[in-house]
Amino acid sequence: MDLFANFSPIKNQILVGIENCLSKKIVALILNFPKRSISIELREFFNFIEEPQNCCSKGAFSLQRVKLRADFFQLWNQLQVELYYLHYGNKIKRWKGFRLMAIDGSTNYLFNKPEVANYFGTVKNNHENVSIPISRVLQIQDVLNEVIVWSGMFPYKISEREIVSANISRLPSDSIALFDRGFPSYSLMYLLMNQEKSIQFVMRQV
Repeated sequence: MDLFANFSPIKNQILVGIENCLSKKIVALILNFPKRSISIELREFFNFIEEPQNCCSKGAFSLQRVKLRADFFQLWNQLQVELYYLHYGNKIKRWKGFRLMAIDGSTNYLFNKPEVANYFGTVKNNHENVSIPISRVLQIQDVLNEVIVWSGMFPYKISEREIVSANISRLPSDSIALFDRGFPSYSLMYLLMNQEKSIQFVMRQV
């Protein structure tokens, strides 16, 4: 977290409100990907950092967790990606000098809560005739280096083409963008070719 706070390119975006509402220990626990019950994970985590006397309850953890801004994890991933390329530099894998960036999307079923359904939208379950909240997800992955450069979750009504068009700036200028079926369109091709530095691309049509 100290590195997180001192990484100047995105420092101001990341730490707005975090220091006052969420301890570094709680953030570290979340980023450790707890898989078992929260009470066990809390106990083992505080034992690991040799502070068993500071172990908090599940309720206290939950109260602190909800204060964490939703964009924290996107910014954390951005930091990890930038540090990866900074560390490996010219050693990263390329194809004929280019990074290969695969763009693909999918959908994701969400918790059935009114605020979630209102923001992301719903689809009908044909078997039970009920509306289920669903989102559209999309990611950009450096396939040779196995790094997810960027990902996002959006309302279901927004198409994959619209999402890519709004996020073309996230594609590195030294990359070739690889698109699956469903993405090809003249407007998207135009945007890729008319950036400050054109983005090379390959689009599957059939």
